[in-house]
Amino acid sequence: WIDVDEVHPDAAAGHAFLQAHGLDPTRPVALYAGTIGHVSGAQVVIEAARGQPGIQWLFVGEGPLLPELRARAQGLGMVHFLPFQPREALGRVQNCATVSLVSLSPGKGIFSVPSKVLGYMAAGKPVVASVDPSSETARLVRDSGCGEVVPAGDASALAARVRALVDDAVSREAAGLRGRRYLEGRYTRQAVCVQYQRLIDQTLSA
Repeated sequence: WIDVDEVHPDAAAGHAFLQAHGLDPTRPVALYAGTIGHVSGAQVVIEAARGQPGIQWLFVGEGPLLPELRARAQGLGMVHFLPFQPREALGRVQNCATVSLVSLSPGKGIFSVPSKVLGYMAAGKPVVASVDPSSETARLVRDSGCGEVVPAGDASALAARVRALVDDAVSREAAGLRGRRYLEGRYTRQAVCVQYQRLIDQTLSA
């Protein structure tokens, strides 16, 4: 679950975050926020950034894969890195995105959903997920209508979908709104607690 009051759509907060960190709030941002671990397959984001002028590709987070990503990004002036931010900045981070990114290496994360996806949805941001099509993350993105799923590790497909959403404000805003509404109906603390209560009652009654 996620606190939908702590993270909610707030464009001004996102712009302020970008300005505070020397980024241009008038240019689109493709955001990867969260842990950059070995199973993340986040190398695909660096490869997708190549040949995509006009988009700022922003990583906010840390993890064991970060040194490799920095090395791959040498010479790519559109790729930026920031460390983990304080908890109180969570909403500002999520709201700085034009398009939000999640990636998982092929064959990884089949039965789990990175928490960053709920944060993106809470901020009303469209999601492009580079994941296996049978994964739980892909299912969530498809069921909620919050964005697009591309094959895990396919940098060309990721770049194409990011560019398409950047260039289509109507589709982008509609996907973000669908994600937020889906989250409000299913992943608030109250909604999840009700589901747990039903599960416990069913288990005890059996």
